[in-house]
Amino acid sequence: THGQNYSAKVVRVPEIPGEYAYEVRVRQAGRNPWDISVTAPLTAGVRVGDAVLVAFWARASVPAEDTGTGSAQVRVQQIGAPYTGIAESPVTVNPGWQLHYVKGIASGDHEANAINIAFNIAAKKQTLQFGQFYVMNLGQGVRLEDLPSGAEDL
Repeated sequence: THGQNYSAKVVRVPEIPGEYAYEVRVRQAGRNPWDISVTAPLTAGVRVGDAVLVAFWARASVPAEDTGTGSAQVRVQQIGAPYTGIAESPVTVNPGWQLHYVKGIASGDHEANAINIAFNIAAKKQTLQFGQFYVMNLGQGVRLEDLPSGAEDL
């Protein structure tokens, strides 16, 4: 996790797959969503035209006061500038556990360990919990409209 004005810990959550979550408390909202970012490098690359699907468990254990929900900008992206996005979406994180989907088509070639998944969460003062996440390269010829989107309740 990168940024300032946050604390993070692993918590036991028996009701989700894997039974553990990574909890991040945003103590003060930042100017940009990426001012606090939970990231992980990806060990496989993508080629131009590859369809990428992200699935992840999340909940707002302490939602933002103004909305009653949490907020995250989720991206599969190039690790360095210009941080080219491959799959990205703003995500509303509800207080109950949900499985969220984010998808995209790679516009360029990116080698393994040159891209990451980023959960940019500094937009609101909030506490979010992230369970298991999956980043899948589905290859060429996949239509985004054929993939799941949005969120499903636990």
